[in-house]
Amino acid sequence: MDKSAKGWGLQNFFKKRRYGIRKQVQRLIFICSIVAFFTVSVIALAGMFTARQNSITDGNQMGELAAGIAADKLKNAEERRLALLTREQTKEIHLQLQRIEDRVMLLSGWVSYILDNPHEYSPQPISFPRAENVGTITAQLELAPDADYGKLKDSIELAANAQTLMVRLSDITGEGTVVALGSEEGFYFSADDESDKHLTADGRPILYDARTRPWYKTAKAAGTLVFTGVYNDMYSGKLRLGCAMPYYKNGEFGGVADIAFYLEEIGEAVLHSETDTCFVVDDSGRLLFLKDDTGIFSDITIGQTNMLDFDNNELTDIVKAMIAKEDGIKSVSIDGKDYIIAFSPIPEVGWSFAAALDAAEIVNTQETARQEVLAIAKKNVDDMDTFISRLIVLMIIAIVISVWALRKIGYGLGGRFAEPILELSDGVREIASGNLDKKLDITTGDEIEYLAVCFNAMTDELKAYIDNLSRVTAEKERAAAEISVAHNIQVGALPQDFLTDRKEFEIYATMDAAKGVGGDFYDFYMTDENHLAVTIADVSGKGVPAALYMMRAKTTLKNLVTMANNPDDFAAVMTLANQELCRENETMMFVTVFFAQLDLTTGELIYVNAGHNPPVLSENGNFRYLTQKKKHMMLGVNEDAMYEAHRLTISPGDMLFLYTDGVTEAMDSDKNLYSEDRLEKTINNVGVSLSVQEILANVRKDIDAHANGAEQSDDITMLGVKFFGKTNV
Repeated sequence: MDKSAKGWGLQNFFKKRRYGIRKQVQRLIFICSIVAFFTVSVIALAGMFTARQNSITDGNQMGELAAGIAADKLKNAEERRLALLTREQTKEIHLQLQRIEDRVMLLSGWVSYILDNPHEYSPQPISFPRAENVGTITAQLELAPDADYGKLKDSIELAANAQTLMVRLSDITGEGTVVALGSEEGFYFSADDESDKHLTADGRPILYDARTRPWYKTAKAAGTLVFTGVYNDMYSGKLRLGCAMPYYKNGEFGGVADIAFYLEEIGEAVLHSETDTCFVVDDSGRLLFLKDDTGIFSDITIGQTNMLDFDNNELTDIVKAMIAKEDGIKSVSIDGKDYIIAFSPIPEVGWSFAAALDAAEIVNTQETARQEVLAIAKKNVDDMDTFISRLIVLMIIAIVISVWALRKIGYGLGGRFAEPILELSDGVREIASGNLDKKLDITTGDEIEYLAVCFNAMTDELKAYIDNLSRVTAEKERAAAEISVAHNIQVGALPQDFLTDRKEFEIYATMDAAKGVGGDFYDFYMTDENHLAVTIADVSGKGVPAALYMMRAKTTLKNLVTMANNPDDFAAVMTLANQELCRENETMMFVTVFFAQLDLTTGELIYVNAGHNPPVLSENGNFRYLTQKKKHMMLGVNEDAMYEAHRLTISPGDMLFLYTDGVTEAMDSDKNLYSEDRLEKTINNVGVSLSVQEILANVRKDIDAHANGAEQSDDITMLGVKFFGKTNV
């Protein structure tokens, strides 16, 4: 084609499409506006679709993450709750057994005191069993076949001073309880409401020799408090458990005190457990208690079935761990169903308590929580999807009806819609990463702002749900923390300033509680410039009740000593303290106390011993026990008891060593006691030349060597005072 032809074609084209400059400019502006509008619109729509997809994906991920967190927290909380519940039930059974121990110890100590102090008591009559006493708790006398009442009359009527206490102990221990005293001389006291069972068919008293009974032989052989093991009552056939302890007359074995009670009394704590299934086995695996509302077990006979006989290796492994006194939680499958079983030992009697929870309940709880969280997340994601889809539709409509105005508002619209949505997407992504404190701050005044408000509400709901789970878990763990606080308070109440600025003497003391809190305490203080008062005491029982009674006893003694005018008032101080501690003592707790005052000028030591262990005193470098002929009653038992102060003079270099029965009664794994003989030998081997702190440390080291890893059964408290005198100042 030549140039002339080409030029003609262009002229012809413009002749057919003749537009004015204004029209072409308007057309050019319109085309540019359309291009710009569609460019911005495509970018905005692409951003909105991307934001919509990202928001849906991130919302679903956030829901799955939150659901997993909630489910895991619920599972862990349920397992901790089951373990905590098991330990609490074990503590309840332990407390019931501890009360029985305290009562047997009280009865044994009371009878020993009566026999050691016959001049303080008048003869008391006690009758043989009578049929008319059936249904009324009565103390009654029975004799062995070889016993002669005429020869034993004085011994019987002296020991009968304990019958009032026996009747009271039988009444407070529970229905069917038998409180008994078996004498080595051949007579036997029992306090119960079943007098007819002590009679023959023709109404004569049955001849009964307690010395042949297992409970008597076991306690006599052990020489200390023991539980006799579970047995079937010969009359009712119900399961019984006995707690027995020897009593002594002038240091010689005199007989055995015993409290036998039905296991039903302890079983109440098991049967009222919050779990549907729980049980208790003894140290052989025999089933003693069972609550099985869910029907896990079948063909079970209480007192006869041995849990080791089940054809289920997982279950028998758990029972073996319970017999071994372990504390834990394990899974087990029984008849095709999965369960979680938590167990904890009851050391006093060699039992173990277990509680079972259907694993399906935990799974169902987890799934329910998961579904609830997913439902919240899905609802908010659906709302987000609906609003974003509506925005896309509105934007397309706006493109159709607003083409002529897009040149001016294209970029504005794109920015207005895309930027808040991208901000919303970024915020959702941050929330999905686990930051539930993130708040979306979008103030567009339209549906995007409403959608941001919905997301903020969703995060608040999720955070509140998870916080609620954490709060419930924290409340269940708070009980353990309270025990720790109680221990810190108790330790803080004991003096820790050992008066190292004083040159007339050196003093040091230690207290190690067997439980979180204990009943032992020591105290020392200057009553004036020349007199040092020291106290050591042991409260009956363990745990928080003993600690509270300890604080009461410590405060009472110190207040009364502070008010005393002279050392001769110390016997009166102990008498007044005993009267105060006897008042409102419904739990029948008591405390043994050794109190002394040392004159730093003369070396005179004035002391009062209320049923406490004899202290050890060094004279000329040799330690010996400081004993007294007349023994006094512990505080809190008899409001009419009287006390006597004793005096002696110690020389410079002498040392007074005080301790509680947790020292001499520390046991190894074979239940062998540390004993007073070993304590005397040990402290003499250590010698008086070391510092008081070093002497106490060496004694404690020997106690630990004797225990050889066995669990500490009682509080161990020691206090030492070494006297130097004013001449060394």
